[in-house]
Amino acid sequence: MNDCSFNRNCDTCPGQVLCHCLQITEEAVTDEQKKTLIAGVTNLLKDTLGKNPKTTMVIIDEINIDNWGIAGQSVRDYRETIAKQPA
Repeated sequence: MNDCSFNRNCDTCPGQVLCHCLQITEEAVTDEQKKTLIAGVTNLLKDTLGKNPKTTMVIIDEINIDNWGIAGQSVRDYRETIAKQPA
């Protein structure tokens, strides 16, 4: 078992593979956007750190906004609070 970025244990990562888990909110992210994220992270690691794309694994973990918190509130409640504040 390898540790992914963000200190998340990732059982899907085989040995000798550089594994990066991207956590994003689950809000109508298209397949095309996911492909762009995966390619972008892979290319960033190749171009910046010289990592081999063949051994780079990118996992997108979509989190429901009611299961993700900011400032002691779910993302949904936090956004509602922010929206009510004067600009």
